[in-house]
Amino acid sequence: MRGKAAVLCSMSVLAASAGSGRAEQQAACIPEAPPFAAAPANQLKGEALSGPIAAKTLVVVRKQSGPAARTIRLHFQFRADGSALIRCEVHLREGALWRPCPRFNPGSPNAADRDVGIWRIEADQLLLQRVRFSAEGRDEGRFTFHGANGVIGIRRESGPHFCLPGVAKFE
Repeated sequence: MRGKAAVLCSMSVLAASAGSGRAEQQAACIPEAPPFAAAPANQLKGEALSGPIAAKTLVVVRKQSGPAARTIRLHFQFRADGSALIRCEVHLREGALWRPCPRFNPGSPNAADRDVGIWRIEADQLLLQRVRFSAEGRDEGRFTFHGANGVIGIRRESGPHFCLPGVAKFE
């Protein structure tokens, strides 16, 4: 009996170590600050916020840290029914071609580079939730959009950052 308990204990320690190592090896998005101060005076509100979000695709390009450091490009398509399609592309070095992210949504073997979510605008903030994160019990993200000199900047107010804070563009 003691032998079995020792083996089970050793296996659980190894499993915990493998899990924590895997988390350490994952790349983390590095949020960036907009090139101007995000202030109430330059916050996009009302139609200035809802118009571009509902009509265009939001695109952000961000660096990632960690052993798998790379650059990612995220496309957020906000649909009129409140759903969102999020697509991830990656390139490992400057000048390389963009390709689908291999592990953006690891639970989907057919669409590992995509995820879906829900969105709404409340109090002049974008509220966004990835379905995968919701299933894990995570909060939704809250963001304000700001504009200055033709540049759009996104500031995280609360919740997960989803790699959004920083400069963004609508396509």
